[in-house]
Amino acid sequence: MGRAATYRLWQELAADPDLPEQALEAVLDALATPDVGRDGPQPERWRRAALADALPALLGRTQEPALRRRLLEQTDCAQLAEFAAERIVTSADLPTILARHPVTSGLVIGLARHPDQVADAISLLPALGERDLTRLVTEWDPSRPFPHGPLDPPVPGPLMDALLTRILTPLARVLADPAAPEWGEVLNVGPDYLHLPRLFDDGPAWHILQSCPERWKDLVAHPVLGTAVQHLLLDHAQNHADPVSADPSTSGKKVAPKALDEQLLRTCLPALYLTEMANLPKPGLSQRMRLQRIAERVRTDPRLVALAGARLEEAVEACVRRGRLLNTVRVAGGARRIIETAQTLALLGAHRPHLQRACVRLAELEPPTVVAAPAGRDLTRWHTGTDIDAAHVLLEHHQQHVRVRTLLQLAANPYTPRTAVLAALERLHPIEMVWLHHQINTPAWLRPELDRHLPADEAAAVTRLLSDEELDRHPDPMAVLQSWLDAPDDARRRGEIYRTIRASRHRTVAHLRQLPAREITGSPEIARPLLLAACGTDPARWAALRIALSSEDEDLTFGQLLDALDAESSPERAPAAAER
Repeated sequence: MGRAATYRLWQELAADPDLPEQALEAVLDALATPDVGRDGPQPERWRRAALADALPALLGRTQEPALRRRLLEQTDCAQLAEFAAERIVTSADLPTILARHPVTSGLVIGLARHPDQVADAISLLPALGERDLTRLVTEWDPSRPFPHGPLDPPVPGPLMDALLTRILTPLARVLADPAAPEWGEVLNVGPDYLHLPRLFDDGPAWHILQSCPERWKDLVAHPVLGTAVQHLLLDHAQNHADPVSADPSTSGKKVAPKALDEQLLRTCLPALYLTEMANLPKPGLSQRMRLQRIAERVRTDPRLVALAGARLEEAVEACVRRGRLLNTVRVAGGARRIIETAQTLALLGAHRPHLQRACVRLAELEPPTVVAAPAGRDLTRWHTGTDIDAAHVLLEHHQQHVRVRTLLQLAANPYTPRTAVLAALERLHPIEMVWLHHQINTPAWLRPELDRHLPADEAAAVTRLLSDEELDRHPDPMAVLQSWLDAPDDARRRGEIYRTIRASRHRTVAHLRQLPAREITGSPEIARPLLLAACGTDPARWAALRIALSSEDEDLTFGQLLDALDAESSPERAPAAAER
């Protein structure tokens, strides 16, 4: 008789209450010995299934230490979690379990279901990672019955206290220590990385805190963890509020209820200002981070403006002053930083000199270059019923209205000096004037001056790219191509101009010389004949071309590349080069 045929018998013997204790070791030997016979993997699968079914009965009646250890060694983590919940294994088995298995959230939950084992479950928390700690609340469902038991009781209070302490302590430590490495990590990523340490994110700490709203009132006043709780509530409570059906006045839309009542929100106000960041190094970056997070919190819950009052104004002013956020930034990304700061001041600012400087800095930014290409099929489909060639529509479509939109936001701030807005208006691009004219929320006091600056022809300020068929009808198509190249520089639109010129049959070498070298060398069908003519049979030129094509200089024009080849020509060929 083959071993595989006996597994069911051994399983039923294990479950038989009349089985004597003296037979337990033989049953375990039969079910625990791997089946490595010649019949393939199926008998081993049968053995494992029979052993899994027999383990509850065997563990339930075996107290002899050596035999029980052998049984526990045969279990997996999922079985241990279930056995702990059913009290088949207890905290007395932990030394044996931990010698063979890692600590899992399921094991902790199973132990904690029994009041006399909660302390032992708590002792296992340091061995759990953040993800497993989160599972302690996400997998503990009071409405879900266990396979062989009653509904789960609520998470025991001592376990929740220990869990909150374990998960919130790292954030509390970072908040208390400006020299904590977590601050250095985010400050060293780069000048445009404006994210606080990940402990502030809606990660494990927030998910565990979110599971116990009944504790928030007490937690915000905790002497050690209170500040961390306040920060997490301000950052995430309103964003994660469950939408509820609104009354008819909301047009049937669902709205989020106020996650924090006013009293609780007042208690969280000290965290709003992020004073922990006031003296961090790299103030130009750290204060931008701080100001941005304050603004995000206010956008999420506008009640904070009225509740915070002058203290909020002082915090915003301190960020701008210490970080020098309104100084002229002449580096890559400087325009974006000025716009971000101006947008935040439009929302929070009450310091008139800072608001005035924000208007000045906006006016100093490069004006937009609006390029209108022939409307494609997709653009037409998504803008049905809209004049997609209108100047103000093109400005928005290319996301170039950000500067003027920010100025409009500043104009809506009652503390912004109107003279500063009017002075900035003088330096706007005509298309930006048109965009302002079409906005329904443009202040009435701004419209008279705006109307005085509106261009007579809105379309005149738009660089319109024409197809070759349209250029054929123009008296001087080459001059039209040159006008595109002479348009104000805007990196976001230049590529579209370059592609159109490259593809036009009206282009000349003079046009191509003004394009970046990478735009031409990336089109071999255009570059090949020009480079063959330029290098000819001169080995020095070909060597110079190889070096030039290896350059990472993105500002190198195709004309400069050709001139460099002339400069590197062999002496005996120099006269010929000069003749060309």
